[in-house]
Amino acid sequence: MKENPCRKAGSIGKGHADEMQFWTTDEFKKFLGKVSDKPQARAGFLILYYTGLRIGELLALEYGDIDFKNCTINVNKSYQHIRGKDVVTPPKTPKIVRIVSILEFLRDEIRNYTERLYGLHKHDRIFPYTKSFFEHEMIRGTKDGDVKWIRPQDIRRSHASQLIHMDFSILAVSERLGHEKVHPPASVRSPLSGSPWQCGPAATGRVRRIPFTGSVAKCQYQPKFVKVVHFWYTFKK
Repeated sequence: MKENPCRKAGSIGKGHADEMQFWTTDEFKKFLGKVSDKPQARAGFLILYYTGLRIGELLALEYGDIDFKNCTINVNKSYQHIRGKDVVTPPKTPKIVRIVSILEFLRDEIRNYTERLYGLHKHDRIFPYTKSFFEHEMIRGTKDGDVKWIRPQDIRRSHASQLIHMDFSILAVSERLGHEKVHPPASVRSPLSGSPWQCGPAATGRVRRIPFTGSVAKCQYQPKFVKVVHFWYTFKK
């Protein structure tokens, strides 16, 4: 091997705004197909892409944080691996604590994954791994060059960019992502003009005819986030 892939990947949390890259839905689906042989990788990346959670928030998720009935995830803590120890910490700011609505297909994916975990209890982490696991899986899923490599934190920015591309307000996106300050940073700018995302009248027309069965009662921007859920549900089909 001529090049060390870990050197290419760098470490999570570093880099500059001008180095940010994004995945469209088609790119993400290609990547997902390459790592789905590991159920924990498939479930983890689906959550990251369709919710915009931080990698530390994903790793801190406990079984009791998933509301399967109402299709929501309770985000209330973060995970770090410090000096060989797993450390779960409370949020640094109140904005990080939030209820994130999820798609029904994502709810079902999480349920199928957690059913594989023997003896799972309410306060058990559903992803008992470190950040390096997902770094290595991203290298594995992109090493053949069929899908461009991006950093794990850029999956979160892909989620934000898709919302901005669909004309969601910076305020609404910031609320969903748990940003402390509301401003148009590089992390939520949309580079997706001309992308394969179908954001035209035909797509939104189909969206409005699909009944919503999940719960977004705790979401301040209910109409917009219902629209997001329906759009992705339609796109999935």
